[in-house]
Amino acid sequence: MRKSKNTIVAISSIIVIIGVALVYVFGARPAKIEANDEGITISGMYGDTYLYEDIDEIKLITEEFDITARTNGSNIGSMLRGHFTTTEYGAVMLFIDTEIKHYISIQMGDEIVIFNLPTLEETDNFYTLLLTHINA
Repeated sequence: MRKSKNTIVAISSIIVIIGVALVYVFGARPAKIEANDEGITISGMYGDTYLYEDIDEIKLITEEFDITARTNGSNIGSMLRGHFTTTEYGAVMLFIDTEIKHYISIQMGDEIVIFNLPTLEETDNFYTLLLTHINA
């Protein structure tokens, strides 16, 4: 009886460790962000599709902003995913690598989504691409 209880505890511990490792691995990867004719799709944890017709404002942010709280999301190293609160923008959805200092902000009504791509250049180029869709 004692041996089977120890076995269950050991197996449960291994499952928990593997689960935490998987969350860390998937949370630390950059979000996959794509633009198509209808909108922007952000894949992965907390991802969604944002239609161009719903976007009220798009901005390129080139200055750091203060994140005051993580309300429902992941903060693994420099990768932030999910719901956060900022001093400058209030409640936002983030898909950012804080080491890349350029961000794209899209606003749909009261909802603000801020994201960036793996490099500064990719982020700037993606912003330019989005402007062609928004202004079309």
